[in-house]
Amino acid sequence: MITALTNSRHGRATRGGWMFVAIFVSWVVVYIVARALLGLELSPAARWAVAAMPVVVMSVVFTLALRALARADELERLIHLLAAGIALPLIAVTALAIAMLQHAGLLSDRGGVTVLWPYLTGFYLLGYMIARAYYHPSDLDAPPAAHESSQT
Repeated sequence: MITALTNSRHGRATRGGWMFVAIFVSWVVVYIVARALLGLELSPAARWAVAAMPVVVMSVVFTLALRALARADELERLIHLLAAGIALPLIAVTALAIAMLQHAGLLSDRGGVTVLWPYLTGFYLLGYMIARAYYHPSDLDAPPAAHESSQT
């Protein structure tokens, strides 16, 4: 979603890109506030409402990301597919390692699956950078003769 949010020719953020960033930042704020509120004495109905707040905002974030991906060209979609393909096994191994360390009593299980969010984001960004480097846009924009001569 990173370059799907920008004008790929010039690298400038689009209006939709800034909206995505604003909503993602608002999700971070809502998540932090919700975690703080869940530490207070609330009625069961209020706890449900507070717990649902970050879920609703994240749903909007994912909807915007999927719309941006649907508007992206084939190369950008391929880059995101490769990024997801790199991130998925990394997060699976990390989740397994965390679960086994918790089961062995070597790591607290406080936080549950929320401890995986930083890893999900980091591994996806790592995969994105690897995929972006693999499909370097300057190589694709170069004329065929210049591209062939640079490989020798």
